[in-house]
Amino acid sequence: MSEHVILVAFSVEAPSRTEAQEMLLPALPRPGAIVTSWWVAEDDRIDGSDNDSAVFVPPGAQHKVSSILVNVGLTPACNLVPDEPTRFELT
Repeated sequence: MSEHVILVAFSVEAPSRTEAQEMLLPALPRPGAIVTSWWVAEDDRIDGSDNDSAVFVPPGAQHKVSSILVNVGLTPACNLVPDEPTRFELT
């Protein structure tokens, strides 16, 4: 069976981002048969996850931006995105 990462966003009303995370995290499912893991994909996460933070860039810029991050030592080479069109780009 293959594993797939599906990015889902939540909008939470709270006085601060920290309080929003503190309110949201207990409501997320415990890893199990369907959801095998989850993490907060942003730099100011308080969940203690050690996965990479998300970097959002315009379609078509993934290779260029990932190359810059690798070249300046901010991410390992395994995160380099191939230089090929995505399904969101015209070829």
